[in-house]
Amino acid sequence: MLFSADSDFDTLKGTYTFRVLCNCSAPPEIIVYGASYGLLGTDSYGRDIWVGFVKGMVSTLYLALFTTFMIIALGLVLGLISGYFKNLLSSIVTFFLEVLTALPILPILVVLTWVMSRQGIGAHVEVNPVKFMLLVSILLVGKFAKTIRIMTIQEKSREHVTASISLGASGVHVIRKHILPVVLEHSVRYFTFLMPRIVALISIFGFFGLIPGVNLGLVCC
Repeated sequence: MLFSADSDFDTLKGTYTFRVLCNCSAPPEIIVYGASYGLLGTDSYGRDIWVGFVKGMVSTLYLALFTTFMIIALGLVLGLISGYFKNLLSSIVTFFLEVLTALPILPILVVLTWVMSRQGIGAHVEVNPVKFMLLVSILLVGKFAKTIRIMTIQEKSREHVTASISLGASGVHVIRKHILPVVLEHSVRYFTFLMPRIVALISIFGFFGLIPGVNLGLVCC
């Protein structure tokens, strides 16, 4: 428990020395010594900081990568539906996107993450990674999906798209043939801007212990 960051009792690689000193006039005490090694040295427990940094960086990048992919995929679906079709479903999606854009994302994300977490050993907060990624994706998808919606409306009004519709092309065909290539180009550019923001968000949450697994924020903490 002393050297564990989670309930799995996984310790960082290193050499741990336990020396028990016993004095008849005082209660027994345990002093833990750690050797200073590695590129970044060791922390107060003698753990290799570089190992923790690399492990935290890999976990953070994996979590940020999958979260960003989920935001892009969800934003494409919602943006295309609300921008191309004119029915009850598109109206509901448009209203949903307007609400998400107006919400204060960070306070809501902190509260919801704490609510869906559970208290682990040593007052460590344990959060399900899948639930966390879904929550972040839903709360951050509004701005990107609205951009895709606007681009879809603009592309739909172009002459070649109107001609394709007048010739009897289905909505799926028009989206796949004419609209999707345009919005995918924007999605790739947006991915490069969104990924660093998600990494920073995960690191901030990790610093306060509101993140699953080992991450950069938890190592810095």
